[in-house]
Amino acid sequence: MTWVHIVGGGMSGLSLAAELASYGNLPGKVIVSEPQTIFSKNQTFSYWQSNKAENFDFPTRKYSNWVFSFGDEVITHSGKEWSYHSISSQAFFERCIEKISLNDQCEIHKEFIYERPKAVHIFDSRPLSISDFRVYQTFYGVEFNFGDKHQLNTNTAYLMTEMQTKGINFYFNYLLPLDQHSLLIEATAFSTAPVNFKTLSNEVYSWIRRKQISGTVVKIEKGIIPMGIRRKPNDTFGTPIGTRGEMGRNSSGYTFFNVQKWVQAAAKKLIYENRALPYSRGVLEVESDNIFLKIIEKNPSILPEIFTMIARKIQPDHFAEFMTAVNLKNLAQIIRCAPKKPFLTAAFF
Repeated sequence: MTWVHIVGGGMSGLSLAAELASYGNLPGKVIVSEPQTIFSKNQTFSYWQSNKAENFDFPTRKYSNWVFSFGDEVITHSGKEWSYHSISSQAFFERCIEKISLNDQCEIHKEFIYERPKAVHIFDSRPLSISDFRVYQTFYGVEFNFGDKHQLNTNTAYLMTEMQTKGINFYFNYLLPLDQHSLLIEATAFSTAPVNFKTLSNEVYSWIRRKQISGTVVKIEKGIIPMGIRRKPNDTFGTPIGTRGEMGRNSSGYTFFNVQKWVQAAAKKLIYENRALPYSRGVLEVESDNIFLKIIEKNPSILPEIFTMIARKIQPDHFAEFMTAVNLKNLAQIIRCAPKKPFLTAAFF
């Protein structure tokens, strides 16, 4: 019988298979079932990481600074002990597939799975229906190659720039220098219903026209990320992971770091104890993220003010740490820096 069967070869499924493959001789076969033969090239995975932490086993771009802007105010954070990282989905998936291919006990099968497979351990990373999302993070971006060098600092990630609300949706631009000649330009919306990609595409090309820059579009990135799950699926085959396992951070949509840390722990649990490790979220994270989601749902017009005030007052490393893992210390910093009325209203009503 198959030892581990992973249903779905997205970021979480391939990450687990690659981590298991790195152990060499395994108790049995590891199978990844994925209907696609070409893995996604249209995403950029990003996360914060302590500079003291051990790096993951794949190449990333590192940024020491990150920027917020609202109206005429621009706020730059410079991390002392934390930094921001990114990796293209193409580079990441290629690295995972390479590691999997080096272990004869690990296989990727091009197939749909319609019923629970037979295996000692089953992990289910099939995507959810977007109707199950509580709040939606819709993004549309282009990787733009300039004829000349662009003017942005290549050591800086422009996380939330030109924040604004339109109607009931909150928008911002995300700019990520890839090198001196390439830039990821992305428009993002937080909303209670998916935003049309055309709307966000218009925002991206409007930014390009305003900056009066010329160059070539290398690729397009677009997608819809869940920020919270409205209802848990009842058709899960085994241990849910990825979006199905609520591994994404509800207040931001960031998933990559959570998956990689869980994968390391889950692989050890399987190898040394032959037990599956479910993913779990801390109570502080659940409750603090729920406050942000309530604000997005009920009063999105104040989001630019909230993010700007937090960015203005908080220590950069505290912000990065909070975005990675919530604890009492960094949560207290967020509460201290945020405007009190909307937070209290969302927390208790």
